[in-house]
Amino acid sequence: MTDARPPRTKDSTAVLNNIGVLLHDQRKYKEAEEFHRKTLEIREEFLPPGHIDITCSLNNIGNILHEQGKFDAALEYHRRALQMHEDFRISDHLACAVSLNNIGNILTNQGN
Repeated sequence: MTDARPPRTKDSTAVLNNIGVLLHDQRKYKEAEEFHRKTLEIREEFLPPGHIDITCSLNNIGNILHEQGKFDAALEYHRRALQMHEDFRISDHLACAVSLNNIGNILTNQGN
């Protein structure tokens, strides 16, 4: 029997991420989160700290948690992404705005 797991390469993360996005769109949050967590794990292994793909994975996980009403956990992921953007990019970079918007949406949903 062959191993059906995808190879652990940075190139495999695009496929894993896309599956996670599709599952998220189908509201299969648990499965989507698993794919995004695996994507994040591999990206953190192969990419330099602060890489835009790592922050993308953090935001994807945060979005899934947000949609499930897990606001505190979602904030943790979005704040981590924002911190990476601030540490590795200029503060007016579009990616910073995405993270700030995600954080603002959660705080609004919490009534904060």
